[in-house]
Amino acid sequence: MCGHPRIVHGGLLATLLDEGLARCCFDALPSKVAVTARLEVNYRKPTPAGTFVVLRAETQRVEGRKAWVAGRIETLVDETKGEKPVVLVEANGLFISPKAGFSALLSKFT
Repeated sequence: MCGHPRIVHGGLLATLLDEGLARCCFDALPSKVAVTARLEVNYRKPTPAGTFVVLRAETQRVEGRKAWVAGRIETLVDETKGEKPVVLVEANGLFISPKAGFSALLSKFT
């Protein structure tokens, strides 16, 4: 899915980050489910179509039902050869674990 020729559409990258960041914090939250409250995406470089990329995410902080997560999409490199990945897209998100009734409904779909 390209927005421009040979460049991955930014909406697709945002969707991947939304899902990746959310799943990163599931285990840290009470109901093991979360919905996106806020997602900030910063596009650093065009992501070429037809290439392999890596999505990395880390839960930064958890307070009750809220989790703050940071992540990025970067180029796939051979780090054993000293290659450094290039950050293509960065994101920060706030994810909230819904209250019990809604969480039970969501868990049927995950």
